[in-house]
Amino acid sequence: GTAGTGRTVKLAALGLLLAVIQPFGLVIAALILGVRFVWIWWIDKRFSPSNFVAGLCLGGPFLLYEFWTIRSDPLLAAWNRQNLTPAPALWDLLLSFSPVLILAVWTLPTAWKERARQPAWAMLAGWLVLGLALVYLPFSLQRRFMTGLYVPTAFLAVVWLSRREGITKKLYPAVFGISVLTNIMFLVLMLVGPTQPAVPDAAVTGGENIYISRGTISALLWAREHTPAGAVILADAATGLWVPAWSGRRTVYGHPLETPDAGLEKQAVIDFYSGAMTGAQRD
Repeated sequence: GTAGTGRTVKLAALGLLLAVIQPFGLVIAALILGVRFVWIWWIDKRFSPSNFVAGLCLGGPFLLYEFWTIRSDPLLAAWNRQNLTPAPALWDLLLSFSPVLILAVWTLPTAWKERARQPAWAMLAGWLVLGLALVYLPFSLQRRFMTGLYVPTAFLAVVWLSRREGITKKLYPAVFGISVLTNIMFLVLMLVGPTQPAVPDAAVTGGENIYISRGTISALLWAREHTPAGAVILADAATGLWVPAWSGRRTVYGHPLETPDAGLEKQAVIDFYSGAMTGAQRD
């Protein structure tokens, strides 16, 4: 019917938009839609892949095109080889997602037992388990798959708390308080960060590892107005990070994951400013 067609078009458009904005988000959305499709097929004995197909019919080919382009273009391939975002150590992930992850894992048996009466719980459980497995696949961009993983974790933790009315009133404030420690840490760092020393290999002092100085801003704005559009700016390992954003110019070394051959380029910049570069290399 018209409503079904409209839903299909909407899912297809949203899938394409998600693939453009956050490619890994589409993979995660496909995981969720896939869990839902399998669940309906298994429990309700209904073969209904329409949502799964609609969500991927436009975004899926776009992802495949991106993948082919990155692999076939020499410059993008060189960039991709060092664009590494590995998953955190398992203990780090457990600590970061706790305490809600502990409660969510305890809820998994309940979600399985009540899968017929509470299918949403089962789908959340599938999202959590398969999402964690996706994070630790042997893939160079593992950490990208952590996007949205806190959603099923938090929901399942709430399920656990809601089924234990006797201790919920006491436990809920503690769970909430521990869960927001990361947010509090970020706020504190923004206040005390400017007084801390810079990262060890940065050619700046004080808080410029968090804030950019007025002098650097002025220099980069000057470069934007007084240098040709194709200019390449030589800057130290710390300042190079700001060059493209504020001046619109290229830099020898900038972001460690966005600069092709980043290790070699960074060492060349350090050698230049430290005087370790030979005359031939400098030329």
